[in-house]
Amino acid sequence: MSRLTALILSAVLASGCGVFDDPSPNTPTSQTPTETFSGTLAVAGSNVFSFTVKQAGSVSVTLVSLSTPSPVAVSLGFGTFSQNTTCKVTSSTLSVLAGSTPQMTVTVDPGTFCVNLSDAGNLTASAAFTINIAHS
Repeated sequence: MSRLTALILSAVLASGCGVFDDPSPNTPTSQTPTETFSGTLAVAGSNVFSFTVKQAGSVSVTLVSLSTPSPVAVSLGFGTFSQNTTCKVTSSTLSVLAGSTPQMTVTVDPGTFCVNLSDAGNLTASAAFTINIAHS
């Protein structure tokens, strides 16, 4: 057996014995769940989406896209359900343009929440949209 073969064989056998341990810890990473909602926003209309937060933490809402010929501001609201039927807005931004960074971030305890996207009076035709909601 050549020295090179013996060296390779020794390295393979040693790796199975734990001699070459990976120094990086094998800890799980926490990932923020992101829910994506899409639909069509009508002129003077609104769309409401519900989601559940399992741990206290922050909720970030991002209007990712709004298909209009030029940028149009819409309203974005965050809240809780009133009697499980109506989104009771507790925080809002009245003039939101679609983009890649969150337009709204709130801190919440576990529970069921809602986001309300509505026309702020600027739409001239219905527009398709996508919203991302990242939460714990």
